[in-house]
Amino acid sequence: MSTGSRYLKQFQYTLEQDSVSLTGSFAVDADGYVASYQGGGIESVADFDGGVTDGYYVIQLDNGWNHFYSFNAHPVCAANSSVASVQLKMDPTTIQTDIKNNVPLNIQCLDYAGAAVNPAATCQIFFEIKVRKSSVGPFDSSTTV
Repeated sequence: MSTGSRYLKQFQYTLEQDSVSLTGSFAVDADGYVASYQGGGIESVADFDGGVTDGYYVIQLDNGWNHFYSFNAHPVCAANSSVASVQLKMDPTTIQTDIKNNVPLNIQCLDYAGAAVNPAATCQIFFEIKVRKSSVGPFDSSTTV
């Protein structure tokens, strides 16, 4: 599905043109494998390396986007969870090119000590990815201070 045929109806004020929030979630089974996922603009969510690395997942968007803004994720669990945060594991020097070329987003769940950990089977990871559809980017260049 191309970005032009989407139902992008929610208007929001922003200094950027055509900013888009992609939201979704995924659940894991008792072994930490992806059991199900959902979300608009999300093509798939899968284990990064077949479950070899704890808590490492890949989110494939259904299109490339012109600019990446942010990634936020939160575990929601029925019981206490060992997942303290979810880290985006991408090279910051290439992430803008990666987003344009629809390279999957790599994420990893971390415990309170910063070690990789699988979410419990009672958890879902809810996430939001903010991107820009427009190729107009008045704030794309960085300023060195």
